[in-house]
Amino acid sequence: ANPLNEGFGHLRYNFKFKDSSRVIAESFLQYQFNEVQRIQLRQLYGLGLRFILFQKEKFQLYLGVSGMYEYERIRNKALLNQDMRSSNYLTFKWQYKKLQLSHVTYYQPLFRMIRDYRVSTNTTLRWALAESFDLKFSFEYLHDRNPPEGVPLDIFMVSQGLSLNF
Repeated sequence: ANPLNEGFGHLRYNFKFKDSSRVIAESFLQYQFNEVQRIQLRQLYGLGLRFILFQKEKFQLYLGVSGMYEYERIRNKALLNQDMRSSNYLTFKWQYKKLQLSHVTYYQPLFRMIRDYRVSTNTTLRWALAESFDLKFSFEYLHDRNPPEGVPLDIFMVSQGLSLNF
């Protein structure tokens, strides 16, 4: 398996209600492939609510609760999963001068079998080198309670790089 063969795209739309300053409707689409996880194709389509738990200029804290449809083809298997999952997350962002720390944790159980769940987390530290240019350090963790055969229950990834923001 080529561990570098992975791709990920995520599009999210948020809609603020006029009568609520603390609740946001959101929808999302996701496309993914990942050799380590043996995912030939994963597509997600979701809809839910984001709750603003705390929001100030330098610190924000949100809770999200969604339902999502998951379509998943596993590489080298005649395995196709089509399921409905709950997708719940807690996320925060903290800014201090040129540093930004962000974190998100997702908990995603199947609706039909709550014991089949995924937990994923991503923590990123960014240091602004220029207005649109960051140095970025990330830590990711994924636990899949029921992964495809040959895929570990726990996957860790550490990365660093430069980020161009526009």
